Amino acid sequence: MGIGERSVIAWALVHSGFIAVLDDSAARREAQRLGVQILGTMGVVLQLRAAGIVVKVKPHLVRIRQVGGHIGETLFHEVLRRAGEES
Repeated sequence: MGIGERSVIAWALVHSGFIAVLDDSAARREAQRLGVQILGTMGVVLQLRAAGIVVKVKPHLVRIRQVGGHIGETLFHEVLRRAGEES
């Protein structure tokens, strides 16, 4: 777990009600252990879709991959399924 993840968790501990956006599995486990609410990047994308802020999630998932973000095939298709965009 890096300094960025530790900083997000520390911020969330000091600011009640803050939801930490964490994708790193070790950071997620530590945040949960400490009682910090968490959401991953895919959860953020799905919430944006549910709120109508984005119309389609697939272009955003593709862009995340293009800039070096890792989204496994299973997760990629699960997010599309949850967004109602399965091919």
